[in-house]
Amino acid sequence: MLQNITPTRVLSKNVTPLCSWVRFCKKANKWATEPKVHALQHMDMFYAKFFPGLWPSVRLGLLSLPKYVALLNNFAEVESSEASLTSLGCVDLISIAQGNLSYFMPATKVKGMENYKGEAAYFQSYTSIDPDLPVVADPVMKLQALPMLRVYTHVRSDVRRFPEPKRDKSSFFNYYLLDGASILPVLALEIQPGDAILDLCSAPGGKALAMLQSLYPKTVVCNEHSQARIRRLKNVMDSYIPDLKSLAGALIIQQSDGMLLKEPGGYDKVLVDVPCTNDREALSENDNNLYHPTRTRKRVELPNLQIALLLSALKSVKVGGSVVYSTCTLSPAQNEGVVYAALQEIWSTTSMEFKIRDLTHAFEPFAWIFRLAPSAHRWGLQVLPWLPSNFGPMFFSRID
Repeated sequence: MLQNITPTRVLSKNVTPLCSWVRFCKKANKWATEPKVHALQHMDMFYAKFFPGLWPSVRLGLLSLPKYVALLNNFAEVESSEASLTSLGCVDLISIAQGNLSYFMPATKVKGMENYKGEAAYFQSYTSIDPDLPVVADPVMKLQALPMLRVYTHVRSDVRRFPEPKRDKSSFFNYYLLDGASILPVLALEIQPGDAILDLCSAPGGKALAMLQSLYPKTVVCNEHSQARIRRLKNVMDSYIPDLKSLAGALIIQQSDGMLLKEPGGYDKVLVDVPCTNDREALSENDNNLYHPTRTRKRVELPNLQIALLLSALKSVKVGGSVVYSTCTLSPAQNEGVVYAALQEIWSTTSMEFKIRDLTHAFEPFAWIFRLAPSAHRWGLQVLPWLPSNFGPMFFSRID
């Protein structure tokens, strides 16, 4: 007699249980929705169009550790710091650029310079700007020398890290570590002795510190909007320069909205290093990432804030003075696009006249250590990350 047997399914030991698969899927989905993953997807889709052929190496640089330089502190023991850094094989990048280039480059030809100007072609697809707009003035041929500004770097392809800064007998740190590209907007200002300078978006303070280390400015006004960033700025200054009270007049730290003009035409030089999507940080940090779905609107509206800040900077500079606009993004909309929109606004609403200075020639001597690319219309320079010298990204444009 046949028995009523209920069929059963035997699972192989090699079959992954469904619950484990579900857990794996959840982890995979969570990873796929991380803001830094969204940021990379956005850049792969968008930046590849503007940097064809270059994007793979730029992408690798962005995803790798950045390269830093050491800004020497003139208020600490400079000689011992220089000796220590030199013993590590570091060199003063500014003195090399302004002096003996053959120290690193072959005597016949500088490798890579043949592509320096040609890289402008990679920006030609950004067509929202009128190419016939007569805004570029005479080029800057040679930068103002800043003999007291000493910035040490490891040479190209040397990926060693700097030792942590140390305090000297006077309790000041011997040097400040920052992305080497951050020095270039300060050089673009061409600071003169006695200049009154406004750093409109100053925190964390590296660029303002570089201005002070030149020992040229009469006054550096460091402005920030939030109390938290003001505290961060003060902490940096307290660690590198004498008591703020003893520098009254030379250094002023103020908290105000950078978009609200208070001193029209009050400064010889203005640096406006605006908030941006910060490409490198967007690929490494999820916290406060502008590529988070909940912050999409803020990211999209960012150029409006940048335009307003640049307009404020343009209205703050004296006739004959200079404004340098800078970002740490590769986005043309936040770079050339903002410069274009701000100038259009100035021309249509005021009688002010401004011209963009072509910086291409002036910064060619720095191509031995930085990977530089001029923008499509010579409206600025872009430092492109790449592994041998992984600085940037940094866009900067000078307007006189």
